[in-house]
Amino acid sequence: MRRLLPAVVLLAVACGSRALAPATPGPVALSATGTNFGVTLRLDLDRASMAPGQELWATITIENTSSEPVRWVGGGCNVPGRAQATAAAMADYGRNWEYGFAEIKKRLVTVYPQGYTPLVDEETWRLRSSGGRACTADIRINELPAHAKLTSRWVWEGTIDGTPAPSGDVTISASLDMDDPKAMVGRTVGASLTLPFTGGTALKVSAARAFDAALEDARFSSWIRARYLASGNSEPGAYNVTGGARLVGDEWVISAFQKTAPAGEIEVRVSAIDGSVRSVSSR
Repeated sequence: MRRLLPAVVLLAVACGSRALAPATPGPVALSATGTNFGVTLRLDLDRASMAPGQELWATITIENTSSEPVRWVGGGCNVPGRAQATAAAMADYGRNWEYGFAEIKKRLVTVYPQGYTPLVDEETWRLRSSGGRACTADIRINELPAHAKLTSRWVWEGTIDGTPAPSGDVTISASLDMDDPKAMVGRTVGASLTLPFTGGTALKVSAARAFDAALEDARFSSWIRARYLASGNSEPGAYNVTGGARLVGDEWVISAFQKTAPAGEIEVRVSAIDGSVRSVSSR
């Protein structure tokens, strides 16, 4: 899920490069291509497998194969395209629940990004030792002439939220957002590649799966149901319950609390290795 933000200054790692000229290509180990609306995007990776601490370089090549110019969407640093890494184990959405549980799962857990991280563009990576650089997050509309190309390069060092990604499959995705002033809707072209990631953490359970395990425990599910109430035309749900999920070591800490009557707080600790419930405490 990608949000369009107002113009603010962001950290360097969220920025792209202003340079629209083709970057120096590296060796190609894996390649994938996508085509949409007359635009072709090719994703090249310089590794076929990866481990923590290694640098994976992704090259995005965008070509307008049509006879008309196309408009593409950039940000403050105006990078052509974007790239991200997704760890399959941590991105698992898990079980689909009935409305009440599905609503609270979405609010407390799956509304937040799960198991993915953006890659860093080449220019920002080059400046990392000097503190990086800052870019605005405004939306910029650019024009790519007929039969013209753009190239950008991105890097990932195998971490998600500052810690090594879990061992298993990792998917590298690249995309370009396009602007359609006539249809007034966004269009996208993209490509993705999956490669094995070894030597990472042993975590195998996503936050969403951990929340499922908590809901399958009668102590937690009963606590949630006891706080159901009707809201307008919606089915009853725990609308006043807040909380979330955080990873502590090798376990997910699922917390929920409510300040209005019936007030209370409950915490469920779930193994991020096998998904078992380790403890439930409430007050």
